[in-house]
Amino acid sequence: MSAPSDVVPDDAPGTSLASLRAVIDAKLRDEGIYSQLRSLLHEHATANLVHHDGGTPDLTTPDHDDNDRLLHTLLESDVVQQLIASIQPPPLSSPPSVTKQFTAQEATAVPSWSHQGSARSQPVVVHVRVLGGRAFVDNLVDIAPPACSTPSESAKLMHRTCLRFDVAFQNQRFQSQLVDCVVDPPFDETMAFSLQPPPSIGHSVAMSKWESLCAIQESIHWTITKHVQTSPPASSTALWTDVSVELVAAAALDWRQWLTSPHPVVHIPLTLQGPMKVPVGVLNLRVDIPAVHKTTATTHDAKLYLQKETISTHGTQSHLYQYCKHWWADYLRDHRNATSTTSIVPSSSSSSSSSLATDKLSFSHWIRLFVEDDTQRYKLVCTYVTPLRSLHLSTPSEAARFVSLLPFVRASHVGSGRDATWQSLAAFLALGHGDCEEHAILLASLLLGFGLEAYVCMGTIRRSTAITSSSHDSVRHVWVATMLTSGVVLWEAVTGECVAASAAMYDRVDCVFNHQSFYANCQDRIEFALVDWTVENPQLWKALDPALIAQVGPRQPSVALRPPVTMTDDAATDRALRHWLQATRAAHGLHTTRWHPDLSHYIRMALTSYEVERVFGSANVDNVYFQNSVQGAVPQGHTFKGFPVSGTSLDDVQRKLVADVVGREVVLFPKATHAQFGVAVKSVPYPEGICVIWAMVAVVYKTS
Repeated sequence: MSAPSDVVPDDAPGTSLASLRAVIDAKLRDEGIYSQLRSLLHEHATANLVHHDGGTPDLTTPDHDDNDRLLHTLLESDVVQQLIASIQPPPLSSPPSVTKQFTAQEATAVPSWSHQGSARSQPVVVHVRVLGGRAFVDNLVDIAPPACSTPSESAKLMHRTCLRFDVAFQNQRFQSQLVDCVVDPPFDETMAFSLQPPPSIGHSVAMSKWESLCAIQESIHWTITKHVQTSPPASSTALWTDVSVELVAAAALDWRQWLTSPHPVVHIPLTLQGPMKVPVGVLNLRVDIPAVHKTTATTHDAKLYLQKETISTHGTQSHLYQYCKHWWADYLRDHRNATSTTSIVPSSSSSSSSSLATDKLSFSHWIRLFVEDDTQRYKLVCTYVTPLRSLHLSTPSEAARFVSLLPFVRASHVGSGRDATWQSLAAFLALGHGDCEEHAILLASLLLGFGLEAYVCMGTIRRSTAITSSSHDSVRHVWVATMLTSGVVLWEAVTGECVAASAAMYDRVDCVFNHQSFYANCQDRIEFALVDWTVENPQLWKALDPALIAQVGPRQPSVALRPPVTMTDDAATDRALRHWLQATRAAHGLHTTRWHPDLSHYIRMALTSYEVERVFGSANVDNVYFQNSVQGAVPQGHTFKGFPVSGTSLDDVQRKLVADVVGREVVLFPKATHAQFGVAVKSVPYPEGICVIWAMVAVVYKTS
């Protein structure tokens, strides 16, 4: 017999929801959760009596700040944390948004913690959620739009200013979405970082899981940047382009704070400091490691472990500083006679007590032992370098080319002179530009990843070949040297050039260092070509103790490079360049632009050769075919004129075309009989989303 129609099935959505609510309500009443929450509310109200004129506080209309404090108190209470811990989480699966934005190093095996007592391999994942920022007070000031070449151009562009944060941890990187640059930026991002087991795992050393986690000393590096962008208003979909990217702050978060807290989810306000240690804002973070179960004993042991590690680190740092003071005093004493006409100025913490009277016409030796990083900590220069590997850079020459494509921007600060702060690799890649120090450190790290003996060199470069001008004949500069069996090869990291030491454009080398060693030059020779690069010779180079360097921390962790953009639309770039060429000629009164039917295809084969020559220094053999093809396309009595140029964007290519005399002559070739144009475009992708665009504009015209 069928059920009556007015009977609602038990599995109806409304009945199921009501039944679930009833079960939850009964559980909360049976375990006394409601009464505990009422007690917490009463305690909170009693504590806030001092904020009222008297009498019983009005709990029905609390202000906004009181609501925030009350919510924070409830979330941090033991009763709520225990209730959250009693809920069994679902199987871990990364959200699609995290998978798209999260970048990990290639060919990295999933870390296994199975030998820690678990019957099966279980990955350990740190979940970090960013729930907005607050107190970014610098954003109270109205930001003026970026300067444009003409007022009319500025009026045609839309402007906006945004904030973004980049996170790097254990060869994994995450980049947030752009948010409005306001006092309380609305960040809302979730990250999942797989923890790599420490080196001791897999060997004979037996460690508990909490000890293994405490042994991972790498912090989570945060870089907050401010982006000023423009976009043409006519576009249907706004295509915002960065005009400038500025470092707001950088910070290092010790995620192991989670191990010392009894709560399953730890709330951490990450305070951000900018230059001169000025507070710039706070990020609200939530940290959780679902695969790890904590107890009161493990949290106590973890706290003791980290306290002992802090004491040990401070002891090592103090010993290093005292050692470097004596090392520097010995260096000055041993070479005092040699410095009677040449000054040696240290760039370490003891520089104020180690300066010497010198000849004003001579140049100061540039020896830096300690340098302030982007988190306002002084570190040994050796800790800035680390071997890096990327599957997308096959040769050292390609690595040099990639580093040279990162824009060079001279670091400066308020007042005259240069900024003495060095950016970490993570901050350098997040900014997308840097000074010669950042370029040299990145290139040296990549060359070390290829197994080469590479060093960062500090010295001077002749002004005629310097990156920036100076009032002196030489300026301080940083580059890279590789010690090969055939000799010493020097790399100019800013331009990607590679030359032999005897043909270099440098004036003097003062010190060299990498992740394992540091050497100060003791040679008194003036000519750079006569420098003996045998760094193992103590008569020529004074070394820091390599065993002590190996103990210093924290060190620069390895950073994964984002893969290249594989899908490049050369056809769209070609059409845009053709449209720009016609519009530019029309703006100068040249309304006729005729296109050659085959010239564009013929000149395109030369673009690949140009990039090969730029990377490896030798032209491609296909140049022979290019010359024959062009000769076949140029009739008797006609002349071919072409101008190749490269840039990292179409706007960059267009600017270079009109800035060069030859390029401008080709683009603005006057109206002539039988003059025909050709345009070719070739994109070459590199890591970090960098794409080199090679373009050639050519014209074939009848010789008068």
